[in-house]
Amino acid sequence: MMLDWADMQQRKDVREARPHYDYILASDCAYYHHLSELFVSCLSFFLQSQLSPPICAILAMEEHNQHVYESFLCLLTEKYGHAIKEVPFDLLHPTYRSRKIHVLYVYPSNVSS
Repeated sequence: MMLDWADMQQRKDVREARPHYDYILASDCAYYHHLSELFVSCLSFFLQSQLSPPICAILAMEEHNQHVYESFLCLLTEKYGHAIKEVPFDLLHPTYRSRKIHVLYVYPSNVSS
């Protein structure tokens, strides 16, 4: 489903329509620095809105710009307090893996991974 990251009413409508999720999946969500804050804010809204059972987000992304990627991780961990676990390189598919491709598990700040 498409979601406008900046539209708070749409976030609430989606949460009301589908109050329970097992996972949130996203890919290539940190291309541009100016959009990272919107995405992380939106992701955090959904991660924190369902406390039981807790949700995990699985993010797949290619690191196009190291600064943007590092800022994205800081937003997740420092500003919003989420826990992150990266899938080890050796566990990624040998044909498609690259040192620039990251698969992350993101957990709400109130859940131990």
